[in-house]
Amino acid sequence: MQKIYCLLFAVLFAQASYAASCVSVKQVSANYATKQVTFDVVWSTCTGTHNYKTWVIVDYRTVNANGTKGAWTRATVSGTSVGTLVSASKGVWVTGSASKTQRVTFTLSGMPAQFDWCANALDYPPQAIMSNGTYTLKGTPPFTINGSTTLGANVKTYTGACVTSVTDATNNPEGIVTNPVFTAGAIASTGQALCSGSAYATIGSTTAAGGGDSRITYQWLRNGSVISGATATTYVPTQAGTYTRQAKDGTCNTAWVASTGSWVVTVVSIPAVPTVTNNGSKCAGTGITFTASASGVTGYEWTGSVTGTGTSKTTATTAGAYSAQARSYLTSSGTTCYSAYSTASASTIVAIPAVPTLTQNGPKCAGTAITFTSTAVSGATGYQWVGAGVTASSGTARTTSSKATTAGSYLAQVRSCTTASGITCYSAYTANVTGVINSYPSVSVTGSSSVSVNNTITLTGSPTGGSWSTSNSSRATVSGGIVTGKSAGAATITYTVTKNGCPANAAKAITILNAVPVSGCNNSNYTLGTIGFASTKTWTVGTQTWSDAVTATYCQKTTYNAANSSPYNSDCRTNPSYSGDLFSWCMVAAYTAQLCPSPWRVPTSSDFVTLDIALGGSGNSRSDDVATIAKYLNASIWGGSWFGGCLYNGALDGQGTWLDMWSSTSYNSSLSYRLGMTTSYYQIIPAGATTRDYGLPLRCVKN
Repeated sequence: MQKIYCLLFAVLFAQASYAASCVSVKQVSANYATKQVTFDVVWSTCTGTHNYKTWVIVDYRTVNANGTKGAWTRATVSGTSVGTLVSASKGVWVTGSASKTQRVTFTLSGMPAQFDWCANALDYPPQAIMSNGTYTLKGTPPFTINGSTTLGANVKTYTGACVTSVTDATNNPEGIVTNPVFTAGAIASTGQALCSGSAYATIGSTTAAGGGDSRITYQWLRNGSVISGATATTYVPTQAGTYTRQAKDGTCNTAWVASTGSWVVTVVSIPAVPTVTNNGSKCAGTGITFTASASGVTGYEWTGSVTGTGTSKTTATTAGAYSAQARSYLTSSGTTCYSAYSTASASTIVAIPAVPTLTQNGPKCAGTAITFTSTAVSGATGYQWVGAGVTASSGTARTTSSKATTAGSYLAQVRSCTTASGITCYSAYTANVTGVINSYPSVSVTGSSSVSVNNTITLTGSPTGGSWSTSNSSRATVSGGIVTGKSAGAATITYTVTKNGCPANAAKAITILNAVPVSGCNNSNYTLGTIGFASTKTWTVGTQTWSDAVTATYCQKTTYNAANSSPYNSDCRTNPSYSGDLFSWCMVAAYTAQLCPSPWRVPTSSDFVTLDIALGGSGNSRSDDVATIAKYLNASIWGGSWFGGCLYNGALDGQGTWLDMWSSTSYNSSLSYRLGMTTSYYQIIPAGATTRDYGLPLRCVKN
């Protein structure tokens, strides 16, 4: 819209002789919005008599939208700062001040929306006459100037002079044009941050552009570049950037002026869908950790078996199937944008089986393994064995055996396990269970390997406390280790000892003998009873080892058995002077193996010769060899004694004067060799013959 202020000056003095006007009007300001115009009326050049009064009027014309203009019309002044409104407010008389300058502000009323206007200051309007120093208005406005109400050439238009105030002191211009101040308005500055793909908000116009000639046009810019076709007061963005608006009018502001404010659009990208992994199946008590991964994101949000935010999330620790999804999010400019949820990642927490109960079937005896047995555990797929007593193993077996069968203590532990989802989960181990393998006792049997019919031998079993048995009671019986020969043949005597439930035995093969037939003897089966040695002491002389004297329990009586009438019917008797018993040679010959069990033997006559020489003798019969006899009698060297013997009728003989001892060597059918010594002449007879029915001691020898 254009506003034109036309200041027309017709300065006429009351005296026609004044050829020029001394009144000038200087425009101070014009405000279209309030329809107020301010002028200074100046009489600065007036001389002589002057009443300093001026008549001011305003004319206007309508400016149509298409730019055409109507006829001039006198304006109604609705208010002035000075002077008196006259003639229906069509004008005002202005009287100068002492300074000869009067500032006038008037307000127009009833104006159209768009118009030009023109203010006229007339020093002496033709229609006014002066009377007594005052002007008297004649006629009815609008007044004519030079006989016409059309200002015509008196209107001067200043295009482009669109300013808030104008001061023009040059040569009394006849017209100053001024438009209202142009403003480019303002746009909303809130801005928008949105996720890619979301709707863009409309940038609003908080204040429209105005002023100037009111023919406003707009253009929008993104990042300083004009957006083609964006000419409305508002705009809907299509991409990220900083948006501004410019405005101009058709006359006063033909260059673009920026509207106040800017609108920043930030488009936050939709982040990539993350990849979700997990750390595999776990055993109960340990959670599964799910981990999300994507580039350029702020974080992750979880759903499923885990919730919340974070790069990694861990499940509960109870057994079961677990699945999780995550979506990534990107936060920028206060806006958070989310991706779609990932493909689910799944894993399993496997239940830990119960601790089994472990038992063992011991104790066992050496040679038999301990069997360890685990109870069946519900849900378990296998068992694992450990311990010092077993070979470590895993599998489905609920039993295992001790790693050895030798005596000792064997420790074992077991735990159950469940294999599922690619892992194996174990229970705790049981407490150590001990199985014992006991050793068999070391059993031995010592004693003679033969017994004569109707005779006994005593076997010794070790350790004590065992039991005895025979393989053939018709050949031999046994009781408490005493074996009795029943008939010629063989039998096995067994001694059994049980210790800690483990029985062990030792066997002794026994030969049951009839008396050995010996020429010159009656060859009866004698009864000897239990045969042994007077003591366990032995003597070693040279290459020979000698036993103590032989004893037989049946011989420990005071007389011979005179059951037979032959000269050789005697068997044995007790010798009160010596620990050993007295035997006839026929008994010694018939029961050699029984009287001197292996490795012992009955000495030969040659053994006595060897003994004599070893003791320092000559090996021949001699007298007065006191030194050698002393060695025979020395308890530490050979342990002999003057123990004497007995006659065939059992009468003792040579007690304290004889040292005789049988050999196994026969001299003839009635005589046999013996070692003989007497106190008379200190005789030594290493191999002398004597009658077989004498009763003499017997000592066994071994090399």
